[in-house]
Amino acid sequence: MCLSVLIVVAVISPWLARNYSIFGKFVFIRDNLPLELYVANNQNSDGLWTRTEHPGNNPEAMHHFQELGELRFMQEKQQQFREFVREQPGRFLKFTLKRALYFWIGTPQNANIGGHNLLPARHLSFFLASALAFAGLWLSLRNRKCGTILFACLLIVYPFPTIW
Repeated sequence: MCLSVLIVVAVISPWLARNYSIFGKFVFIRDNLPLELYVANNQNSDGLWTRTEHPGNNPEAMHHFQELGELRFMQEKQQQFREFVREQPGRFLKFTLKRALYFWIGTPQNANIGGHNLLPARHLSFFLASALAFAGLWLSLRNRKCGTILFACLLIVYPFPTIW
C-alpha cells in the first residue's frame, strides 16, 4: 500500500510542479472539469457533449480562451455550469439520467455501415455487457465471494465521470 502511494506521488509530482509553475497556484493534474461539465449542460445541449461549445472546435471560443487565460476561462465555465444547474435543475436531472442510461446501453451515435443501421445492435451489445456485469455481481453477492464489494464499487463508481 505504501509503495503504491509513493509510486502515485512520484508519477504525478512533476505534473503538479509544472501546473504550479505555469498557473502560480495549485492545480491538481487537470483544470478542465468545468469546461467538460458546461459543454454537456448548457442551453444548446441535449444532454450530450456539444462540440460547438469547446474551444478546440470553435474559433470564437478559442479566442475567448486565449483572451481570458486558461484558469479564468475555466472559472467562467464553472460559473455558467452552476447557473445552468441552478436555473434549470429539472433539465440538468434529465440530462444526468439520460447520460446514465447511455452509459449502460451506448450513446445514440451514427452506426450506419454499408447502408445498414447497426444502432440497435450497438445498443444491444452495450446492454448485454451491462446486464452480464450486474448478473455477475448478483452471483458474487449470492455466493458470498471474497472481493465482491470491490466489483460492486467498480460498477457503481465507474459511470460517474460520464454521468456528470
